[in-house]
Amino acid sequence: MKQRIILRGSRVHDVGYRPFLLHYAQMNGFTHFFAMNILKNNEQQVHVTLEEKDKTIDSFIHYLSTNKPDFAEVSDISSEIFEGDVVPIGTYLQDLQFEQLCKGIP
Repeated sequence: MKQRIILRGSRVHDVGYRPFLLHYAQMNGFTHFFAMNILKNNEQQVHVTLEEKDKTIDSFIHYLSTNKPDFAEVSDISSEIFEGDVVPIGTYLQDLQFEQLCKGIP
């Protein structure tokens, strides 16, 4: 099943949310995973797309409802069916590493 999970809150950017999510995904054997920061109508969001078994997705959503990075402030978690392609987790890992490296260069 393909799913998009949306985390909303006053502080979900710049708190290490995507590495936090990726760590869980790697530790639990996810194969297809992607996460992106979105700013929509002045609201911080993290969009997570994944392609996994229903039970795996349900466990992940439950984990997100009870765990977060230390400085994150989450007001809502929702999910919806996703119709697009989800990249392999290794591709996302490389993309995130490159993005984090670019933040430190300036």
